[in-house]
Amino acid sequence: MEEQKEVKETKPGKSASSADGPKRPKMKGWKKFFIWLGSIIGSVILIILLVAGWFGFVPILSDIMGANSPRDLGIKTTQADYAPAIAKSGVTLSQLPAGTLPEQSIQYSGKITTKTEFTSEDLTAMAAYRNWIYTLTINPQIRINADGTMESSGNLNLATAEHFALAYGVAQSQIDQAKTFLGLIKTNPAYYVKIQGGVANGRFNVDVLEASIGRFNLPANWFSKYRSDINSFADTCISSVPGMYIRSAQDVAGKLKVDLDLPATISTVHK
Repeated sequence: MEEQKEVKETKPGKSASSADGPKRPKMKGWKKFFIWLGSIIGSVILIILLVAGWFGFVPILSDIMGANSPRDLGIKTTQADYAPAIAKSGVTLSQLPAGTLPEQSIQYSGKITTKTEFTSEDLTAMAAYRNWIYTLTINPQIRINADGTMESSGNLNLATAEHFALAYGVAQSQIDQAKTFLGLIKTNPAYYVKIQGGVANGRFNVDVLEASIGRFNLPANWFSKYRSDINSFADTCISSVPGMYIRSAQDVAGKLKVDLDLPATISTVHK
């Protein structure tokens, strides 16, 4: 008698060989959980990086996303524009030794009276080609508009921020508080500010219309709320410069018309 062969049943759509093949082990629950958790954490980190990059606080990524590109105000200058602009002010510039302490890296002496008009190109050249080692801005532009407003854009050089503040008499304790936040920013974010107003008899009377750092627009109501403090701070900064007093500074027909006293000589540590 022939032996009867046992035939195994297979499910429709599967061959007998696949039915008999090795089965894939099921994933344990804890593995699924950690894969899910890792995906969530990875997504959150990616979002944080993208947002921080968009606002201009992550190196390279911010450059790629354009957050570190300042607003172009259309003011073009070269190094050759610097000397004529300084000559308008009447100030003499001199150089201090390289080892001078940050607190003493900018010094003033004497006093002169200047009445003149500065163009957007004059102001931009004086800001862009200033040779002080602790200059706070990179590639700045300043534009005076016919409607009485002024704009400025560029990048903040955070590497010089602490020494810049020390040179202008800011207390180390205040600088240390700011460093807690500034230390988180690993790039040179773009800035933009638009103001309206002027200076009369040594007092600032200015409204900040718009301001931003990176992609972050500072709230307009904040400037309205602290308008008096902002103007008082500007008054303090100017009065801290020996020999400087602004009788008037006003936007007239797209130029900054000034009548002021300035230090006769400004000495700085050069880059």
